[in-house]
Amino acid sequence: MIGLFTCFGGAAYSIALAKACIRLWHEYPDDIKIVCLASVGAGVEKIIDAYKPTYGKYDKLLILEGCESNCVSKIINKSVLKPQKSIVITELLGKEKKAGLPTADEDEEVYNAIKKELVEFLPKLEPPCVCCT
Repeated sequence: MIGLFTCFGGAAYSIALAKACIRLWHEYPDDIKIVCLASVGAGVEKIIDAYKPTYGKYDKLLILEGCESNCVSKIINKSVLKPQKSIVITELLGKEKKAGLPTADEDEEVYNAIKKELVEFLPKLEPPCVCCT
């Protein structure tokens, strides 16, 4: 199980990122889950303990940032948790942070980019080979 600590910020790519994570969780509920960033920030030890490798529920924890402010990392770095990877969607896409809601095209672009990044941790996300379909 991959646990995703994701940004739910108020900028377009942050919202697109949150929507992509929700979509991936719906599509792969046995493999991907959004985990509670607020509980880490609030120091809720019972929940934080559940995210530790010794508990065994999550094979990997990933940080997904909406922009270069790195708010998610700043919260996680104050805890005992050690995520395996951090992805900043605006850097990954070569985009600037922008206010407002994302367009449908931006939603799809972010979804595809994050799905591609997660293949490293969940190979079944790899698209089928065009020669085999």
